[in-house]
Amino acid sequence: MPANMSLGDDLIKAWREDGARRAVRRLPEFTDEGLVLGAGTLLVAAGQDAAGLRCLKLAGCEAEVLAKLSAAYGRALSSRVLECLRLASAVWGKGEVARAHIVLAQAGLGELSHDDTHAVLRLFLTDRMLKRGDEPGLILDAFGLLPEGLPPALWRKWAKYNAEQLRDDLGRWVAEGAAVVSGAARHIRDALTVQAGPKIEGPMPPRPGALPDTHEIQGQMPPPPPKQGVPSAVEEKSSSETPAKDAAPKDGNAPVTVDGLPPASSPVPNPQIRGVDTPPDADGSGGFGVSRDGGSRAHGGVDLIAEPGTEVTSPVTGTVVGTFDPYGSDPRKSNKYSGVQILTDDGYVVKVMYVKGALKEGGRVVAGKTVIGHVQDLHLLYPKIQNHIHFEVRRSGRPVNPTALVMAWQRRH
Repeated sequence: MPANMSLGDDLIKAWREDGARRAVRRLPEFTDEGLVLGAGTLLVAAGQDAAGLRCLKLAGCEAEVLAKLSAAYGRALSSRVLECLRLASAVWGKGEVARAHIVLAQAGLGELSHDDTHAVLRLFLTDRMLKRGDEPGLILDAFGLLPEGLPPALWRKWAKYNAEQLRDDLGRWVAEGAAVVSGAARHIRDALTVQAGPKIEGPMPPRPGALPDTHEIQGQMPPPPPKQGVPSAVEEKSSSETPAKDAAPKDGNAPVTVDGLPPASSPVPNPQIRGVDTPPDADGSGGFGVSRDGGSRAHGGVDLIAEPGTEVTSPVTGTVVGTFDPYGSDPRKSNKYSGVQILTDDGYVVKVMYVKGALKEGGRVVAGKTVIGHVQDLHLLYPKIQNHIHFEVRRSGRPVNPTALVMAWQRRH
């Protein structure tokens, strides 16, 4: 790079000579190289798994992939998206490309919003800065896309469900050197502002599927998108009809279907995963697969935040196998909380814990309709935890990651 070229000049030159000349993909696309979006930006490279099947090489680059997707979609995405990428990768590896794209759409990775004219540019710049060695948290901070209160230094932990994020007494994210890091992010933003360098004037060369011809780079970081966010790839129909007593629930909480999981409705309003959609509390994170009992086991479900007394409806349609004590084997914690186990008609076992109800073994429940109980107060055992229910799905005795279901429910709320 010429000595007289600034950081901002370098990026603009790269966009002019490379990104602006490429055809634009507004939908993620599986190619021989890997998963591609925008102006030819490679989100994740292709590789082979242990069985010799093609896959997306996510291991070790989770924070970078999440940063690129967040830049493209104009909002800070959590590691829930990475779980869906792994599922899409497995489906793609089996040669089912159409189904793999459906999984991406269900994860909210659909078409880039046409209202956000800077999406492709943000993605291109993020990719170039990552290749140059810039930290993903700094880049997203410069774009104004970090979760509120999250220092850039903690982005890598955010991208890996890490339950050890440091927080102060007020629950705010903290890290050693956080103020220095934030200052570095401002430096990147300032450096990208062209003070005396070349400016791209006038419309870009017209081409099919390109960015709008009226777009100009004004020598500043492209702004975040409009607040309405990216439209869901799955359209939901509304209904004004009141269901009869034995009818299906209203469309707002009708069961959704996600590949590899049973049709299910959200058991609580406004479903959010503890420590994933929000910063972890004093007891860590409720994401799928996080460490439990000092690393001796992994979390087999997700914790959905809910206040004590909240009505809980059955997430699935099926038969009640029975109720149980989540801490039955621990005399220090037993006889305080309860859970219910449901067998779906297609063979999944679903557990919902920390719910007080009066269900009987053998009873039938309907997804989104049957009230199975009310949320119990976990502060009796864990004073600093966010109250929640535990939602778990198993198939053939093994836990199945239900994160994609939660994401589908969130798009309805």
